[in-house]
Amino acid sequence: MARTLWSPFDSPRSEFASAERVDAEVIAEEHRAVTEFPHLKEILDGLPVALLVLNAERQIVCANEMALAPTGGACALGLRHGEALHCIHCSENAAGCGTSRSCASCGAVQAVLESQQRGTKSSREAQITTEKDGRRYSYEFLVSASPLRFKELGTFTLVSLTDISHERRRHALESIFYHDVLNTAGGLQKFIELLIDEPDPEEIRRALAFLQIAAGDLVNEIAGQRDVALAERGELSVTRLSFDGGTLLGELLEEFRHNSLSEGKDLRIEVSAATVRIVSDPLILKRVVRNLLKNACEASCPGEAITLGCATEDEWACLWVHNQGCIAEDARRQIFGRFYSTKGRNRGLGTYSVRLLTERYLGGSVALESSVAQGTTFKISIPQQ
Repeated sequence: MARTLWSPFDSPRSEFASAERVDAEVIAEEHRAVTEFPHLKEILDGLPVALLVLNAERQIVCANEMALAPTGGACALGLRHGEALHCIHCSENAAGCGTSRSCASCGAVQAVLESQQRGTKSSREAQITTEKDGRRYSYEFLVSASPLRFKELGTFTLVSLTDISHERRRHALESIFYHDVLNTAGGLQKFIELLIDEPDPEEIRRALAFLQIAAGDLVNEIAGQRDVALAERGELSVTRLSFDGGTLLGELLEEFRHNSLSEGKDLRIEVSAATVRIVSDPLILKRVVRNLLKNACEASCPGEAITLGCATEDEWACLWVHNQGCIAEDARRQIFGRFYSTKGRNRGLGTYSVRLLTERYLGGSVALESSVAQGTTFKISIPQQ
């Protein structure tokens, strides 16, 4: 059968991998031919990982039962792997999976292209965020792509997706937890050592005040890790109350004034925040804004301003944190991914937890705007009805 290539729009313009596809008749013929090989489907279904057979256009011509689980068992023939998994980036370009700017950093697409171009096995880790029924889920896969050669049909690509989410999450949570908690505990230890030989009562009182702050930071770090774990399991409880937005921001600002992260930085609250009433869970919302404020402090230089604000827009309460820095475009596309961080290893739950808690538990949304001229603003919108 002739392979007539087509694209879902008149002027193909992929921002990464090829946009071209073959039509449904070719897919059906390739599926029939591949599955005719003795026991191939039974072997694929018997293996405990998701397995896909892709053609040269990266379209699925065969998939085992585990790979079809995200589609509810629905037919995935002709789709690309991201489309079958409901990856959130598939809609960013009309040509679908593999063709948007975000796809350039996707380990799954990279592994497939590398295998097809070199004719060898290629393995990459891939973080894929999916959306189904209005809810987002983050996964980490080990993706392996290998040539699958058939004498008469030519070469296809066998792709395995091994879910390593639990392993990666446990390792990353431990690293982040140890990093943050040890830093805070180290500060506590230093203050205690100073107190032992301090004869001046005034200095002792001052040190005790800082000890109280450091202990509070330690509790927040531990509670923050706990809440993310509970939220991912769907076990975090929500209590909606009416409270003052300006007061919540004021408490956070006072908390950070004594934090080493804010040293030399100009923390301020917009005057309009003083009269805003919010109906939500104050503890979860405070944790969300705390994470944003922490990130803003880490991204700012001494002397730069960090501004908090809140307002009502129709039936929404909006809170934002602004700093004068700019986030690079590539980082903006990945910043809400689990374990992604611009600050190196042992980081990366802050913005992920912001989106997780805001969308899944507060029923709201998170927006990011960043430019050299305007700086960076994270904005939380929460429904009041």
